[in-house]
Amino acid sequence: MLKCSYTRFTCKDCGLQQEGPGERDREIEEQLLQLKAQTEEMTFANRQLRSDLTDAQTNLALVKGELANAKQQLNDKAHEIDMYVHLHERYVCVS
Repeated sequence: MLKCSYTRFTCKDCGLQQEGPGERDREIEEQLLQLKAQTEEMTFANRQLRSDLTDAQTNLALVKGELANAKQQLNDKAHEIDMYVHLHERYVCVS
């Protein structure tokens, strides 16, 4: 970081005072520290969101598997009922 011996100067013609490099360096350093803190917070939040997304994707895969299993059981039962109805119709028609 650059150091300077003066911190303020005055423009005598316009009456303005401007901050010198020392004050400006401190302000920049404060801003950098704030940005670093924000970056760390966002990085942590990003990691948490990625973890939550992975958990949600895992749960979704499990639910899809359970749904496919239930669908297969439903199809098996429907086939079993169809076979029972056809056998019953044959039995009723034969009698």
